[in-house]
Amino acid sequence: MLGHSHVSDGVSEGGGKTWLVVPSWGLDYFYRLSGRWAIGVQTDILLDDFKVEDKDKETGYVERSYPFAAIPSAKWKVTRHSSFTLGIGAEFAGDGDFALTRIGYELGAGIPGGWEIAGTLNYDIKWSAYDTWTIGVIVTKSYRHHK
Repeated sequence: MLGHSHVSDGVSEGGGKTWLVVPSWGLDYFYRLSGRWAIGVQTDILLDDFKVEDKDKETGYVERSYPFAAIPSAKWKVTRHSSFTLGIGAEFAGDGDFALTRIGYELGAGIPGGWEIAGTLNYDIKWSAYDTWTIGVIVTKSYRHHK
């Protein structure tokens, strides 16, 4: 996945609240259980250092340095080229780790040879912290096992 993550609770260099857009990369792996269901893990990394509001800290913000997320997820294919994902995982960074819930949607187009290109939209609810939403492009490859 190649995308941009949006953070509405960002803190500017001057200390004011600002909207941040951070580039991100992701790698997902899913194992298909049936024609409609799959389980797997979604991972991504935000490619920047930034600050987000945190009213519990004395400084009023928490610093995030290239936060990495890992989310065990379930995928439900609505149609041949669209699906919803739902998972619970965590985001890891030097200034603290946050549990998170991810809700996502993918809409794609098939390419010969089991390939697909899709747009993706994920919303991450970081518990007791900030939320992000990510819009991106993914390329997938399906492997079929024959008995």
